[in-house]
Amino acid sequence: QVAEQAVEKNKVFCLNLSAPFIIDFFSDQVATALPYADYLFCNESEAAAYAKKHGLGEDLKEVALKIGAMPKKNTNRPRTVVFTQGSQSTIVACDG
Repeated sequence: QVAEQAVEKNKVFCLNLSAPFIIDFFSDQVATALPYADYLFCNESEAAAYAKKHGLGEDLKEVALKIGAMPKKNTNRPRTVVFTQGSQSTIVACDG
């Protein structure tokens, strides 16, 4: 309901994958929430787990672009995907 209200009222909706097991055990819920996400946050292990589960490859830069291009409910703004990588550079993909 929160995600639907965010779309209806043109509010920003953020999603954090939180842990690799979330992708494995709650993949249906993540799949339901992702189309609403204006911002998706996760670390490199969560990103890799999501990519593996959905056959998106191993190059996290490409994975970020692919997730960013996935269908979105609120088309008033592009999706921004943020992958943190510890001491390495953060990957940010927005609007292709």
